[in-house]
Amino acid sequence: MIDLGCGPGLLTRHLAALGLTTVGVDVSPEMLRIAASLNPGLEFIEASVTELPVEAGSAGGVFCWYVAHHIPDDALGQVFTQIARALRPGGRLMLGGHVGASTQLKTEGYGGLPMHVLFARRSIDSYAGLAAAAGLTVDATIALGPDRPAAPRYCWPTSPSRREAQTLDPTSDGVTG
Repeated sequence: MIDLGCGPGLLTRHLAALGLTTVGVDVSPEMLRIAASLNPGLEFIEASVTELPVEAGSAGGVFCWYVAHHIPDDALGQVFTQIARALRPGGRLMLGGHVGASTQLKTEGYGGLPMHVLFARRSIDSYAGLAAAAGLTVDATIALGPDRPAAPRYCWPTSPSRREAQTLDPTSDGVTG
């Protein structure tokens, strides 16, 4: 399992605790330093999400949690292409994050600290379209909200070998296909 954009590795640790062989990938050397110090024994790699340093078809899954909104529009297709390349047949991508229709460049972080971070909210359909364009099949999407403030939305595409699609409705117990 690749934890793409792992940050301090907290979710990488959770995935490993579930019994998954994991590797955290992040572009920030400082985040990886923190991840390694908080999670001894887990593997972390410094790399861009646009150039994953893994063999084609080597990953059973990619976990990309609250990362895509930091990726510029012109690079997002390449990210999905890299994910599709990394996944083995039947492998899964779990993508979650902010959705909407706005883009801003944050120049001030918490506590007034300077920063330079893209925050692009896109529609779930745009993410699903990029996944499909990369050869992934979207098995399910889940939209939480609008009654829940800042509710995330999720998209679970799989590798090209899986062809059925399902929509999960969080307001019911059913799965539609």
